[in-house]
Amino acid sequence: MEWMVTVSKIAKRNRKVNAVAVKVTKGFRQQGFNACVLKGQSNALLYPDPSSRTPGDIDVYVHPLQQGDRWRNDEAAIRKAITFCKKLDKSSRAVYHHIDIPAVDKVPVEVHYRATWLNSPVNNRRLQKLLSTLLSREDDTKLVALHEEAGEITVPGFSFNVVFQLSHILNHLLHEGVGLRQLVDYYYLLRSHACSTEDQAWLDTSLKRCGLHQVSSAVSWMLVNVLGLPESYLITTPNESYGQQLMREMMASGNFGKYDKRQLLPCYIKI
Repeated sequence: MEWMVTVSKIAKRNRKVNAVAVKVTKGFRQQGFNACVLKGQSNALLYPDPSSRTPGDIDVYVHPLQQGDRWRNDEAAIRKAITFCKKLDKSSRAVYHHIDIPAVDKVPVEVHYRATWLNSPVNNRRLQKLLSTLLSREDDTKLVALHEEAGEITVPGFSFNVVFQLSHILNHLLHEGVGLRQLVDYYYLLRSHACSTEDQAWLDTSLKRCGLHQVSSAVSWMLVNVLGLPESYLITTPNESYGQQLMREMMASGNFGKYDKRQLLPCYIKI
């Protein structure tokens, strides 16, 4: 009975977050921005039952509309997005890739002017260029109708999500703690699209250039051995050693490190 109540609450929350996602993206488009929903409700659409995925906040990727150049991440575009968000909340603090705006109907909203980032400056520069190129393809963004909602949101295409969500998993692993939810999201992403041999090779090479190949091989091993994904859907060859390290870390910390009982020992410096 407790599980039934929980499922009902998750479905109810999804309906609310869906409505807010439609409202937020429509509002940004009216203000002259492209608006694309990252992760969250975008990922839920890939599930057999979208209302069963536990929703979080809304991550919306925005860029100024400009004919002939649909998605940009140059400094002028970033400044315009930050300036607009500061008008909504002067106290909002912009970081490298996003800025918070006031919650909409009690749903937190993060506005991204860069989709994500990597610690290595070289790899990060390659990642930003790759993501911008992928998102600018005519066939790599699409309008989709949200379930049980009288509205649509724009979501990224498969190639963009393969790179973006993998870098998101890596950042969770390094900085916050990665949980099974990120892996299940990635499972349904890969399961949603059968890549040709040429596309697989291109994506695999792109991941290597951005320094994401090791984490991709670790995630691939877990997807096959823990979640049962057929190997034909993989982008990268699984690596058991990396995969087991990732699994140990996930079991020790969990999403956002909520279950991590490990503590750093105090460091004393003798002067």
